Amino acid sequence: MRYGRWLAVIATGMLASALIGVTANLASAHGFQDEGRLLPGSTIAGVDVGEERAETATENVHTNLERQLDTPVEIVADEGRWTTSAAELNAAPDVEAAVDEALATTQDAGLIEISWLRIQGDAADVEVEVDTNIDDAELERLIATMAEEIDEQPRDATIEWTGEQVELTDARQGKELDRGRAADLIEAAAIAGHDVDLSVDTIEPTVTTEELAPVAEQLNELVLRALDREITLTASGVERTLTPRGLGVELDLDQLRDEAQQHSGGALSTSALPEAPTDLPLEVPEASVDEVVDGLAAEIQRPARDAELDWSSGQLEIIDERTGRTLDTQQAHTRVADAIRGAAEHVELQAETTTPAVTASDFDLVLFLRLDQRTLQLTQDGEVIREWPVAVGQPSSPTPTGVFTIGHKRVEPTWTNPDPDGWGSDMPDVIGPGPDNPLGSRALNWNQDGGDTLIRFHGTNEPGSIGQAASQGCVRLTNEDVIELYDLVPRGTTIISTAG
Repeated sequence: MRYGRWLAVIATGMLASALIGVTANLASAHGFQDEGRLLPGSTIAGVDVGEERAETATENVHTNLERQLDTPVEIVADEGRWTTSAAELNAAPDVEAAVDEALATTQDAGLIEISWLRIQGDAADVEVEVDTNIDDAELERLIATMAEEIDEQPRDATIEWTGEQVELTDARQGKELDRGRAADLIEAAAIAGHDVDLSVDTIEPTVTTEELAPVAEQLNELVLRALDREITLTASGVERTLTPRGLGVELDLDQLRDEAQQHSGGALSTSALPEAPTDLPLEVPEASVDEVVDGLAAEIQRPARDAELDWSSGQLEIIDERTGRTLDTQQAHTRVADAIRGAAEHVELQAETTTPAVTASDFDLVLFLRLDQRTLQLTQDGEVIREWPVAVGQPSSPTPTGVFTIGHKRVEPTWTNPDPDGWGSDMPDVIGPGPDNPLGSRALNWNQDGGDTLIRFHGTNEPGSIGQAASQGCVRLTNEDVIELYDLVPRGTTIISTAG
């Protein structure tokens, strides 16, 4: 009995003790909640904050994240490398929200659950991540810097005229950074603290080298043939050979492109090229064509030359006229330029003949007066056919020298005293036809520049003066000779009067 009673006492004590322990643990769990502690085994952003107060957990997580956000991150894209960190991108981790989330788990747990975890030393396996936001403006600036170095527009294959030949420039792919995708990857890498390798998109050119290479080759062949064509120019027996290349002619590639656009509605292609080199659009330097035409004109052109009389040797000679040649340089320029552009291989330019104003026929009859020999010759076609002795002017009133023409002709002229107050003061004012008339039976006036000079060929009533310097400037012939002269020479006949 005594043993039975002891067992009962012991059992009762044990039960009372257990109740006291449970009550104490429940009270402790309640205090755990009131103190704002986190469940055992709680982690925030990988930091163990189990059983820590919220303030302490917040501080510890901040410290750990600061180290993580300062971690340098290398970004590789294309051939470029950039280094940044979440801190440089003004990352803002919301630690407080994460702690509040973990603390809410504590508050939601039952007192028995908290007591059991603490008594057993178990972990609640509460894992909370911290939301970290990167500054969008900083991230955009970084990506813009990267894109400026990476992005490259594609380059179409092109052909250009170098001045000597057609040259092909190869096409080139373009590159572009996908900014949206890059932003997501960089943000995640910066927050996690690990490097990131970004891919770059490739942009294909519109016109490839493979497409344009045959065009360049075919066009180059056409151009070389066009520029090395030989063109022959002839004019009045003068011949010139030239090539468009030698004149600085070049391909007008812009016009060719325009024609291709009109022909095929697109870029240059082999089908849009001319079939013959002479159909290519060429730029012809106007100055070069002028130089060729002017040089040709200088060689073939000559002015017309009038027939002339020459008595420098003492004998009268007729220098024959010469026809001239002139080239219509404006028309020649047009024809040569057209030939260069492909219109012809040979250009024959016609020079126009210009006639002289005075021909040898104008000197069919010429009177040649030699004052020193007192003779007057009549030449026909340069040959002397008559010669007469004459009287010429006195030294005080000499017969003028130079070139004159026969003007008015008179038969049985009336003499009018030309100097009644001078040498003719002892003579009548007028003497009519007859044996006493100083002009004799005929008078032929000398004209010069369309006007009467008052000098005459005339007869005389003093035949003994012939061969002398006896007149007042006129030229005297015997009446017989002056009649013959009158009948042989018409008005307008040239007179050459020379002193010797």
